[in-house]
Amino acid sequence: MIDEVSIFSEDFPIKINSLYGNSKSKASAMEHALRGHIKVSLQNSDPAMYRKFDDRINELINKYQNNWDQMLVELEELRREAAAGRSESELKVPIYQAPFFDLICLACENDEQNTNEAELIILSNEVMAAIFDSIVISDFWNKSDETLRLTGKIEQLIRFSGVPSIEIKDKEITSDILKLTKNNHNEILRCLR
Repeated sequence: MIDEVSIFSEDFPIKINSLYGNSKSKASAMEHALRGHIKVSLQNSDPAMYRKFDDRINELINKYQNNWDQMLVELEELRREAAAGRSESELKVPIYQAPFFDLICLACENDEQNTNEAELIILSNEVMAAIFDSIVISDFWNKSDETLRLTGKIEQLIRFSGVPSIEIKDKEITSDILKLTKNNHNEILRCLR
């Protein structure tokens, strides 16, 4: 079974080749393994990265439909990219903050005005500061008054961010940020140490 070998192992393509005879089967197995990995690893902890990889898989399937050999090459490249993860040198914010920054950027995605990236960086910095101040509280997620305080603070930061495309979505974005915070709670706390 493919499950015996990590999708990020250099042995993974060898395992695919040994289990499947034709390019179509290999490409299908690679696609399913990639989708499974990104769903389990990224859907809740880094939704923007999850969406990026999921969109790329869909693009490859549409672009190389019936060209299984090329699709296999492209999926292998995507597998390597997923294994590498985020490159700290390319980030505009610290790596622990990147999922939050990207989530805020996703909310601006269809903005007809060119949203100023500097404004989004400042906003994500402010959001992270509010998160840092809150989640250090012992048993934070079980204290409704504290979670409500953080919710209100994030909503206010978004509502008065000066970015019109997200100001009107303050409650929705706040909800997404809180889910992301909860899913990354331990990683965020590690950054504070």
